[in-house]
Amino acid sequence: LTTTGNLDVGGNLTVAGVFTSGSLSTTDLNLILNSVTTPTDENADTGGIILKGASDKTILWSNSTDTWDFNQGINIEGATSNLATFTSDLTIAASYSMAIIGPVTIPNVTVNGNLNVMTGIDATGGIDTGVNGTINIIG
Repeated sequence: LTTTGNLDVGGNLTVAGVFTSGSLSTTDLNLILNSVTTPTDENADTGGIILKGASDKTILWSNSTDTWDFNQGINIEGATSNLATFTSDLTIAASYSMAIIGPVTIPNVTVNGNLNVMTGIDATGGIDTGVNGTINIIG
């Protein structure tokens, strides 16, 4: 089937091969993944978003840790002075760096990599640096 106009499908659309497009655009408000009859945290494990590049850039769900795991750094633009209050502990792995711009409250902080804090940090539990961990408070 080849068309240069619109294609309306009244039922389900199943693509057995590869869906190829320059970009995927939708007017829907949500992109729903793992939309199976009986979704569970177990079958959602390792689901998420993979951007292909020289190496994959991923945002994946980990059922064992109950976390979204990013394999690249995260830059939050437009942050305000009330950047964040973490309800869970923050752990920075040995091969990663993180910068916090704005006051932040975190129960416990474990830094095995590098942490740069631009204004202030309140660790209500404690701060622990691993063997190679560094914390720089710049403000």
